[in-house]
Amino acid sequence: KGIETRILAFSKHGKVYVGRRIAEQTMNIVVFSTAFLPAFAHGGVPYAAYYLCEALKRRGHEVSVVTSDLNWNRKLDVEKDQWTQFCGIPVAYCTTYVKPYIFAPSMGRIVKSLGSNVDIIVSAGTFWNYPFVLAHRLAQKANVPHVVYPHGLFEPWALRHHSLRKKAFYWLGHRRLIQKSSAIVAL
Repeated sequence: KGIETRILAFSKHGKVYVGRRIAEQTMNIVVFSTAFLPAFAHGGVPYAAYYLCEALKRRGHEVSVVTSDLNWNRKLDVEKDQWTQFCGIPVAYCTTYVKPYIFAPSMGRIVKSLGSNVDIIVSAGTFWNYPFVLAHRLAQKANVPHVVYPHGLFEPWALRHHSLRKKAFYWLGHRRLIQKSSAIVAL
């Protein structure tokens, strides 16, 4: 009680939508996530990404998810490298070859299949890996906003986990990518 919630979004036409006005224009949003449901063993990111997509759909937006086929140390038993559905949300589970970096070459091809009909690209829980870099590059190429939703990846305990690798990624280019992002969601 007493806390005002505002939803902020950008369109590729440079308009900013706040609050209820966001529902006036349907936007096509692509969400990149390190994992997505049914990756139940992967922690909180798949759930947070799913609920983000559900909330955006309730507001009338078109939402698609590009994610890995990982379920922690296992692979999901889902259709891979093509569009499928999870609870009414279009999802592309991409075959992952290098786990820590979540290298999945089919991600770029999958997003290209959407054409130029993308208004916003969101990175949900993807900072230390390939989906984040790809999302940023695709957003720049399409001249659409790239919104970063770190889901706790910058918490001190998370930064301490594999800290040397994260410091290397940060100083070798991820810092520049985060600075060039259109917005960062911090809750």
